[in-house]
Amino acid sequence: LWEGLPFAVIEAMNLCKPVILRRGVGNIDHVTNNGFIFSNRFQAIEKLNELIRDPELRIENGRNSHLMAQK
Repeated sequence: LWEGLPFAVIEAMNLCKPVILRRGVGNIDHVTNNGFIFSNRFQAIEKLNELIRDPELRIENGRNSHLMAQK
């Protein structure tokens, strides 16, 4: 059932963490309004900086991660 999706992603979501995941099978299905998908290291850095600069976005994405993990 979970092949292709590391348990660490689900655990982070359950702990109310926003997720920043590389575009790929499994990952794209678990990021909607709870984080970001990136294709290269520059996008990853950009998204990390966005979350660092915006604490409200971190909290909102974290809550959304938790709700998604619970489902």
